Amino acid sequence: MMASRILGLQVQTGNHSLCRSDLPIVTIIRGYKKEYLKVMRERNRLRKRTLSRVIEDKLNLQRTVPLAYDMEKKIELNVHPKYAVRVTHDDSNIHFKKTQVNIFNQICVLEEGVNQALWLTNSKLMDQGCLPERLQKLGVEAEKEGMTDQVHHAIKKSRHYDTMEKVIRMPRYSRNVVQSLITVCSSVADKYPKILQRSETDKHYVAASWKRGNDPIQVRGHAGTMLSSAYPIAPLVSSEVIEETRTHQLPTFHPISPLIDLLRYNVYKESHNFPGFFEGCAHPHAHTLYIFDDHLWTRKRISKGLHSKAIMFAFGNALSRARLQYGVDTDIDLETPIVSQGVATDGASFSFAVVQLNTLRLASDDGIKNMVWLDADNLLYDDQYPQDIKIVKSNKRKKTRKWYIKKMITKRDPEVGCQELNMDIFRKFLALYVHGAEY
Repeated sequence: MMASRILGLQVQTGNHSLCRSDLPIVTIIRGYKKEYLKVMRERNRLRKRTLSRVIEDKLNLQRTVPLAYDMEKKIELNVHPKYAVRVTHDDSNIHFKKTQVNIFNQICVLEEGVNQALWLTNSKLMDQGCLPERLQKLGVEAEKEGMTDQVHHAIKKSRHYDTMEKVIRMPRYSRNVVQSLITVCSSVADKYPKILQRSETDKHYVAASWKRGNDPIQVRGHAGTMLSSAYPIAPLVSSEVIEETRTHQLPTFHPISPLIDLLRYNVYKESHNFPGFFEGCAHPHAHTLYIFDDHLWTRKRISKGLHSKAIMFAFGNALSRARLQYGVDTDIDLETPIVSQGVATDGASFSFAVVQLNTLRLASDDGIKNMVWLDADNLLYDDQYPQDIKIVKSNKRKKTRKWYIKKMITKRDPEVGCQELNMDIFRKFLALYVHGAEY
């Protein structure tokens, strides 16, 4: 019997009947049988095997990576527990909770910027975009003769002489610029000997927990490079100024929730607090956290991303130290406030944040507030180095052809790249580095 379906009309010549059908259009053509197609697919698979796969099949060894068609089968691989995924995010986990936690980590970006960070930390912004007066004077006092040439050389070293590549990318030079500036700052150790009692930790981990209202919040993650000290930083203001913060009104975002940009998980530990230092550490006090702009996409959002990240992680460092010192469930006003600092940079622009933790009563908006000083968007030098970007000419076409795309990469010139060096910005960087060692 021959059958064909054209435009839903089914014709059957065997029974000489004509009827309408709502079935989709199907075209039947001659081809290989299913059994032969299966053999052909298996033959092609064997022909495309890699050398390691051939050896495993010949010697009958256990596969290191499961094949695509074997993914449904449960294959127990011989993987070291260190590299195995051991966390389940369902109710079988002992740390599973119905109430979700709001987590801020190194990949979060607060769209409302600094005001959102102030609400989350129950803090007041002090001096409206300036560092404390004590730090402004300290930067001038700590500066040594000849530091201008040292800073200029440090920038050229990080932006020009660091590698033979045509373009040095931001994740590399942002870290190298900070490390070079720290080396310049350490030259004042003869004047401030306490600087020698410090250490640096890359990818420093910190965790701090608190509540705003009934919502649990945690700050945790590897934010950047931590400069730790053997001594804590002294409070910046007197107790009378701290008492004046009782009447301060925190910013509101109605109808938007201030927790909208935080990550939410059901698997977490309650009251998870870890300052990043184990017992017996020689430098157990967090001094300054250096945060780098490792992602090019955050460059357009530096005011929203890096500023709030510096405040949140500096607050997390201070809060985790207070939890360790006063207890996890203690809600008191601190007799001796805890001070922590943060520096956020993309290699050319610097933002300085200083956080003073005055109270552990964070759930309510009433009472004493914590304090934040933020000096943002300070351009250390005019960046004239070649960037890794492309110039695209569309030529009024929907699809840009290859010869219209030109990479903007030119030869690096050490005398042209770093222009208009601003030493006032370096003095702020130096002040935060020396802070705590001047007494």
